[in-house]
Amino acid sequence: VLPWVVAVVVTAAIAVVVMGRPRDGSAPTAELDGPPHPGAGLLAAAPLFRRDGTFLLHNVDVLSRIPLDALLAAHRAARHGLADRLVASAAVQARDTNRCLLFDAQGLMGWENRGDDGAVLASQRVREPVGSLQRWSFTGIHAIEPTMLGLPHPAGRFSIVSWYLELARLGYAILPVDVSGCDWLDVGTPERLAEAHQAWFPPEPRSVSRP
Repeated sequence: VLPWVVAVVVTAAIAVVVMGRPRDGSAPTAELDGPPHPGAGLLAAAPLFRRDGTFLLHNVDVLSRIPLDALLAAHRAARHGLADRLVASAAVQARDTNRCLLFDAQGLMGWENRGDDGAVLASQRVREPVGSLQRWSFTGIHAIEPTMLGLPHPAGRFSIVSWYLELARLGYAILPVDVSGCDWLDVGTPERLAEAHQAWFPPEPRSVSRP
């Protein structure tokens, strides 16, 4: 059984944190001041977490067949070499996308937005690349060390990637875990959710008998 599976549901003013092992069986909530972003939502929910082990953060608007136990195992294996420098591991895929995360030999170091013609429209890098540069598409699924909740973070409402990059600038590591071979779907709109339901949960054929 996975120790902590966390889904941060971002609504107009509340982040609902659903945990694999809630202390009292309920889904605790954290009140936020105004429309939040995932990073700020996670920080607001920090008092609800135990501090004795890695937890998994999973966007609620994606479906996947990514083995979460394998993601957690890869993260823990990397901790043996990096110890407290490793604060998170992100499940990534080699997928065509306009927005990608940039990783080098030390981990996450930036992001990049490209147009349909491949031209770079916007980007951010917190350092010069160390070794070869890799571009990965983020799945919205990650393993996070609870110590990260006490580390510096951007001000105001911020994304989880912004927080990761702030920590990367300070010398912490966020590593990629390649899950390109696993099914993954973005279900962030009603249309995509309907498509996913048809593709992943087709109706079962009904038996027919003569009257």
